[in-house]
Amino acid sequence: MRCNGFGVVSWLAAVQLCAAASSPCKQIADDQLKLASSLDLSFPSDIRYLAGFDAELAFQCVTSVALDAQDATDMLAYIKKYFSFQSTLAYLKNPPKSYQQLPVDVMGRLDAIGKNIKDGSYSSQYALELDIQAVIRDAHEGHLSYNAGVIGLFTWFLPDGLVSISSDGQEIPEIYANSDIIGKVSNASPIVQLQGQSPFSYLRSYLERTTAAMGLIDPHAEWNQLMVNSANQFSRTGTSGDSSIAYDFFQSTTIYNGKSIQGKFKNGTNFEWAYKAGASINLTDYSYTSAKGIKKGRVTNEKTSSVKTLSVNNLIPESIKITEVEGAPGSPRSNIPYRSYPRNPVVVQSNFSVGGTVSGYVLEDESIGVLSIPNFAANSLANAATFSETVKSFIKQAKSANATKIVIDLSGNGGGTVFLAFDVFRQFFPRIQPTPLFRARAIPELKTYGNLITGLIENKDNVLDSTIVQPVRNFYNNSGFLNKGFTRTMGGTQWKSYNDFFGPIKSSNTEDNFTNNAQYDYSSKAIADELGFYIANYGDNAISYEHPWKADDIILLTDGYCASTCHTFAAMMKTDASVKTVVVGGIPQSGPMQGVGGTRGSNDRTFSYISGTTDTINNIRSLAGSKFNTFLGKIGVIADDITNLPGLLSDAPWFVDTRAAGVNMLDSILPKSPDMPRQFVYEAANCRLFWTGDMVRDISVLWKTAAKFAGGDKSVCVRNSTNGPGSQVNDTIIENPGYSYNKTWENANSTSMSTTNSSNDESNNSGNGGGGDSTTNKPGGEGDNNNGGGSQTNVINDNGATVNSVGMMALACAFFTLFLDL
Repeated sequence: MRCNGFGVVSWLAAVQLCAAASSPCKQIADDQLKLASSLDLSFPSDIRYLAGFDAELAFQCVTSVALDAQDATDMLAYIKKYFSFQSTLAYLKNPPKSYQQLPVDVMGRLDAIGKNIKDGSYSSQYALELDIQAVIRDAHEGHLSYNAGVIGLFTWFLPDGLVSISSDGQEIPEIYANSDIIGKVSNASPIVQLQGQSPFSYLRSYLERTTAAMGLIDPHAEWNQLMVNSANQFSRTGTSGDSSIAYDFFQSTTIYNGKSIQGKFKNGTNFEWAYKAGASINLTDYSYTSAKGIKKGRVTNEKTSSVKTLSVNNLIPESIKITEVEGAPGSPRSNIPYRSYPRNPVVVQSNFSVGGTVSGYVLEDESIGVLSIPNFAANSLANAATFSETVKSFIKQAKSANATKIVIDLSGNGGGTVFLAFDVFRQFFPRIQPTPLFRARAIPELKTYGNLITGLIENKDNVLDSTIVQPVRNFYNNSGFLNKGFTRTMGGTQWKSYNDFFGPIKSSNTEDNFTNNAQYDYSSKAIADELGFYIANYGDNAISYEHPWKADDIILLTDGYCASTCHTFAAMMKTDASVKTVVVGGIPQSGPMQGVGGTRGSNDRTFSYISGTTDTINNIRSLAGSKFNTFLGKIGVIADDITNLPGLLSDAPWFVDTRAAGVNMLDSILPKSPDMPRQFVYEAANCRLFWTGDMVRDISVLWKTAAKFAGGDKSVCVRNSTNGPGSQVNDTIIENPGYSYNKTWENANSTSMSTTNSSNDESNNSGNGGGGDSTTNKPGGEGDNNNGGGSQTNVINDNGATVNSVGMMALACAFFTLFLDL
């Protein structure tokens, strides 16, 4: 029985009826279990979309998890301590005019959340987490994350998605239902209204209030993430054997957005897409059948009282060693990532689609070679060696096929193993020395960590037993910010000490301090040990050829979602080799778009890595005994420095999974602008394309169009999109590029360029921004009802009587089931 609202005259009767009903959490768990029993779940996480349940019941369930105010206050202190390592805090608060998002004071917003907790403003765990997620969303930093807790347990998804299509590649795109374009519906009508608003107004509001954090610095790139994109989907599913289904950020959301989306087509037809909810795990197996069970499993950190027996074998915590999310090995689904891809690749990475994602194609009629790299991931299902070998095989086969133009498709590439970016770059340009630099935020805790780890690796005068320090050498040898021996100065020399690297250096752009800029030693044995081989044309990995193609014959293709390691690769290709970039999609309007819209951070680190380093130091102190104090004296660290390090996650009030939270540890820096993180620089692609229906259905049409630009044909580019601000080699645009966040959105669906006289002139987005009113649990969107906007709807009860859907019975059910779940 579900209490959806009846014509009941007595509140007491309503409560008595609901007493016999299942709680929302139990009901959806039962529904999921029933549906899943008839499914063949070859990919276990597909249960999220294949065994969906009632959207509103899922919302009632997740908002029934009670908030412990003291635990929340204590956990917020943990989050702030860990977030202090985020390298761009000062820039986010006061960004240069080139930055295309709004400013955000991360620490100030967290302080405001702390005040809200103290004032009792949050009605549930979910309400508080909405505000935390809003801070992260507004930072637009893909390496800054906190995904622990109840948000993320459920995903709400729609039966259809959106695509933004130009009729001929030049006309301003219109928005269509994806099923109409894929299905080649004749005279498909564009969508002109969503939730009673223009699609552009609604989607902007959706991005600002309802979507989960995307971590993108460009509004055009965010727009693309709301549209169906095959490469992006494959990037998210192809690296493991766990899932085969991924939706875009419009078709699915981890933040409740109402029962349905209502809209109107240009031909006057109305439509309504109802949300379903799902979970990637079996709720019953995890005992998530009540609010109490969810809180115990996903929020409360169940501390154990057992005493760990320390030895050199468990000196490094296991949680710190997990660097990739891995699934179970399986058989490749296909040599074709999605149906829009060609069916005859010349090479695919081993375990393709269940680990491997790299593939190569030769379009012989056009003499075009295409290397598809949707990520730089390396794990046990597809290691770095298979990645590198696939690239090598593609180069060989494309040369043999006399391909004259090369498209390197980075669409959907969210990053991965950073040294693979250097390897791929050197396979295409083996004689060019990479120039990327990096730096960290110079805070006291980093200095303590670095002096301790560097000191342990060096172990001067053998103060500590070698069996104690060897595990530290093995694990931290390739840390670019903790081991001074792993990196080099800008001039290529070794650091004299960790403090020589640390500085601090006062920034001329912000009120913050940073380490000196550093670079990797690309011939390092430590890098070779991590990859399993030397980076191309270093060490024993010699390459005999010069360059397989000239830079002018190579095009980088992106959809704006190029992040982290992908940015490192793209930056080298542009700055060091002068390769041009073509970007596709974006908000419908003329003008340029940035090719790299994801995080441009050089290195992220999880909370688990930071906590594990504290744990490692504590373990060594216990094992070394009195010798540890002698060691501290030699490296200039005192006991209070260690006390001031971030607390162990095992002692935190909330549970944080291994990769659930993290920070950007290292800025990406270029030599010609040594005090400006690339995160805030405006860098337009050399050419921008609009999606057409043919491109959506056949990705090779997009590749051929991008290759035309490599051949000098600028007519394929969107009007006013070629050679925009920052598109030239070594450009560093930190002044107003002619575009701003507000102006870009205001000129949506227009041939006008989004020019403005000032950038970042909009007010600081410092409100809740958490997808709804944190006090009343209203979902995001327009209006106060749970339909995500529009007028309140009515439902028909079993007797045919029309009653208000927010009637007395529903309130009684909500009131009573809260007590059932507690």
